[in-house]
Amino acid sequence: DVREKLIPLVLSIAPAEEDEVQFAIAEILENYVPVVGGGEYAHLILKILEAMCTAEETVVRDRTAKAFSKVVTEMQWSAESSTICLEILSNLSKGAWFTEKVLASNMYAAVYLK
Repeated sequence: DVREKLIPLVLSIAPAEEDEVQFAIAEILENYVPVVGGGEYAHLILKILEAMCTAEETVVRDRTAKAFSKVVTEMQWSAESSTICLEILSNLSKGAWFTEKVLASNMYAAVYLK
């Protein structure tokens, strides 16, 4: 099952991958909402994207923010998904690096529209 096996696997390996691989993962995950079972489970994808938000390479962070925003637009807004989403943004906003704060500011618009 995608939610039980693939998502945890990708979550465990994605943060340590090379920049090109992280970029490709973000690109794929952007369109992965139907694969995980629809908007009800879209928040599972956000956890993987969160893990890649602190990548060194700017293009990876930008692609991750774009994917995050698209997944949020397709996500069903429930107590669980909203908590996860807002925690991710909060963590990035409070991050030690300026780049995390900038990334969070790019992602707030999609959440605000929900």
